This record gives sequence, structure tokens and C-alpha cells, in this order.
Amino acid sequence: MKSVKYFLIGIAIILMIVVLFTRESTDKITPDIAWASLFVNDLEGYYLDINDIRMYYEIHGSGEPILLLHSGFAFIESFYKQIPAFSKHFRVIAPDRRGHGRSSDSDVGLNYSLLASDMKQLLSYLKIDKVSVVGWRDGGNIGIQMAIEYPDLVKKLILVGSNFNPAGLTEEIINFAKSDTPNDWDKEASKWYKRLSPTPGRWEAFRKKVKEMWLTLPDWTRDDLTQIEIPTMIIVGENDVVKYDHTLTLHQSIPNSDIYVINEATHFAPIEKPKEFNRKVIGFIKL
Repeated sequence: MKSVKYFLIGIAIILMIVVLFTRESTDKITPDIAWASLFVNDLEGYYLDINDIRMYYEIHGSGEPILLLHSGFAFIESFYKQIPAFSKHFRVIAPDRRGHGRSSDSDVGLNYSLLASDMKQLLSYLKIDKVSVVGWRDGGNIGIQMAIEYPDLVKKLILVGSNFNPAGLTEEIINFAKSDTPNDWDKEASKWYKRLSPTPGRWEAFRKKVKEMWLTLPDWTRDDLTQIEIPTMIIVGENDVVKYDHTLTLHQSIPNSDIYVINEATHFAPIEKPKEFNRKVIGFIKL
């Protein structure tokens, strides 16, 4: 078994070297190749039965815990430029959210309260009483829900391209969520889902659930947001899929919050500008 594992790792490293010499930018390295190359000794994670699903998660590093929550249709590997940096300073808890990556799904519809409950159960199992949450889009929205429902559990909150209602999303994303016609992005997400998911045949049902959530949730009011007393950092790309005036309102509504715009970046700022992004997050958590 180990020989097979290391053979596959070797293949991944070779592929990464090929990519490095054939692509203009390492930002375009596919996450699975980068992941295998960066984490030779940490490829195996854990599974835990939570609520009505079986969740896959990984732990990297040691020290103060942080919970790293990926965006919609993504998985742990989307943070391949963050985990090596974060794990030098913190104990990084990185789950594949329900239905995403290697975690199973159920017939229950998606909502942020349910997703926050999943995270609470995971942290309870790991005996973590307080955690800083770093969430990318949907992951950030889960962080907001945790701050509202479980304020004693969240030490600090870092939101990356998150919105507090669907009106904050750009027209491009709204049209994408409404469309039943697969585009190139759908096809790419479908490929990864079928490769990683324990239930690859559920793609269409899962895709529909995620898009329905995007079109209807979250639905927090400014009054809801003003109740959040947790120190919060709101990070957004200059050309994000969340409108800047919406992000500004989010910042103005959360009393103890800062806002940081990453110039010349899109919604994928953690991948496009990793050094700047990582420095900002690490510095904020360590304050």
C-alpha cells in the first residue's frame, strides 16, 4: 500500500515539474498536483459522522486552532497556497464541507445554519472551545452564521468575498446560479466532484442544491450583523463576484470589523495574491 502511495506521489511531483516548465504562472497549477507535491507526508485525512453525513477533514500544523472553510463547489485543495503558510503558525482544521470534496451529502437542502451546525459538531469532537474562522465566500457565510448562533465558539472571523444576501452578488454569478445549461466552470466542477465524491452520481442534485442556496440565502439583515461582536476582517478582491458597495455595507454593519481590498485580484485572491493574502490573515489572527 505504501509503495503504491509513494509511486502516485512521485507521478504527481513529475507532473508538477512539467506544469512548472510549460505554464506561464504557477497560479495555474492544478490544486491536486500542487497538493500532492506539498504534502508528501500528510495526504491522509480523517472521517467523522456528523449530523446526517460523513465528513472528511485534515489537520495540519500545531498551536492555536483555525478553521479553514472553502468556497462553494470547492474542496480543501483550493487552499493549497494557504495551508503550508498557515500551518507554520497555527493548527489548521480543514474540512471538506457536506457534499463537497470527499464528504458525503444527504437529501436535506443546504442552508447556512445546517452548515454551521456541521462545523460546531466537528469542533466539539476535536474538543476545540474557541477557533478563528477563515472562510471563502460560502465558507465565510458559514463563519457569519457561526458568529450569530455560536458566538462563544468564534475567536476571530476572516471573511473572503462573502455576502450577507443574494443581492450582493454580481449579475454574472446570479445568471450562473439561475442557468441549467452547464458552462465550462460547471464542467470543471463536475469533473472534480465525480473524482472525489463518495457519491459521484449525485452531481446534478448537488449542483441544484448549491445554486438554490446562492439564489435565496443568506438573508441576514443589518440588525443581524450588528449583533456580531467578534473581531472581523473582511477581505475582497478588487474585481470580486461580490459588489464592493455590498462589502462596504457588510463592514459598516459589523461593529468590530476591518475591510481590506486586494488590488488586481478577483474572487480568487487567495490563489492570485497568496503572499499578500496570507500575510494579512496571519497578522490579523495574531493581533
